[in-house]
Amino acid sequence: MSNAPVIERRTDSALRAKVDAAYALIAPFFDPSNQWAGRSQDMLAYRTLRDRMPELDASQAHLIVSVARRMARERGQPS
Repeated sequence: MSNAPVIERRTDSALRAKVDAAYALIAPFFDPSNQWAGRSQDMLAYRTLRDRMPELDASQAHLIVSVARRMARERGQPS
């Protein structure tokens, strides 16, 4: 195990703070039991973010949906 210091690569702390709130809103769209014809509901996740967090631009919303998909997978909800 290395004692090397961990370097924080994330630079947008405001966006990082929004990820948890956004995940709570859109996590159900990545639940396999909510899929339509075996497809996740990413478009509904984007729409929910646009409606509930209108301050996000398109690239921020895309990043959050990507992170949420990964979080769901890591938490046992394969997407």
